[in-house]
Amino acid sequence: MNTLTDTDRVCASVGIVQNPDSLTSYSLDEFTQRIDREWIDGSGIANDLYRSGVSIVPDLELGAGGEVLSTPIHDALGWQFKRFRHQSTPTQYAALLYTLNPERNWQREIFQAKLSHPIWDAKKGKYRKYESSKGLGVRGGFPPVSDRVWWMIAADISVNPSCPFYAVEDRPTAFEFWAWVRHTPAVPITITEGYKKAQHLLSQGHACIALMGITMGVFNPDGTGKRLRPYLQLFAQEHRKVFIALDTETKLKTRRDVSRETRKLGICYSDAGCTVNILRIPLLPDTGKTGIDDYGVAKGSDAIAQLYKNAQPYPAWLWHRRYWAKRTRRPSLKLSQPELQLDRV
Repeated sequence: MNTLTDTDRVCASVGIVQNPDSLTSYSLDEFTQRIDREWIDGSGIANDLYRSGVSIVPDLELGAGGEVLSTPIHDALGWQFKRFRHQSTPTQYAALLYTLNPERNWQREIFQAKLSHPIWDAKKGKYRKYESSKGLGVRGGFPPVSDRVWWMIAADISVNPSCPFYAVEDRPTAFEFWAWVRHTPAVPITITEGYKKAQHLLSQGHACIALMGITMGVFNPDGTGKRLRPYLQLFAQEHRKVFIALDTETKLKTRRDVSRETRKLGICYSDAGCTVNILRIPLLPDTGKTGIDDYGVAKGSDAIAQLYKNAQPYPAWLWHRRYWAKRTRRPSLKLSQPELQLDRV
């Protein structure tokens, strides 16, 4: 039995000591309310989607005698539990984000975790927003979807989700929304970066897959050329509509990175016979970046629908990027009228 003293209790939390400003203590209820506001109010995520995809846990669950019953955060992230006696850290909580992994028979897994007290990343010189499970590698974010959202997405393409339900292999009583999407090329998919953004678009009625990072959709495993990662390749059926919705950025380097990864995704899906379109997310005023959830919360669901309606076909987007790169100077005059008319003398 592993029993903690009062001193041990604050020293057994997950993570590394941060600067003093980050050591504010939260109660579990306070952290839960903070995540509720961030997801539902801040990112416009439907309550049923949020509840089915996110759970809040403490770092330790103790028995009446102070014995450690479980270590939920360590277990979820594959971390080794250690007892620290000479450093004081606050009690840690985490919002665990769940994915249904298509490469593991739609097994429910931890996609990422958001800690109440983020860990300092010395290499990047900043705090990490999310933690990923050790040893599981790169995975896609396939949030659990409620029946309500499933029916909403099916109705939009006039397909009845009950004809047929797609049973998960070896689990005949389990029926999975994402298996249905995979086997129904008429369902458009959207690729974005970040779990909250995927849940936001799912709340709007769009089947959206989350990337862990913008570089984690395409890879070159054997040096023979770039290809979609397996979890994305599963959805690359001919004639499927694919929308790419990465953030709009103001930093030049980040804009180049986003453009590069958009190009890779576009090429790979186009080569698979998909119809690829790019969602061009307007930059919100007084911001350095705008994600699809930021834009949706600020402008509403009608504005998101309009972004899809005005999505730019990938060939046109690619031509524009290449043309812009080849230009030697910016225009000194922009004309807004459709035809140029010259007065006759």
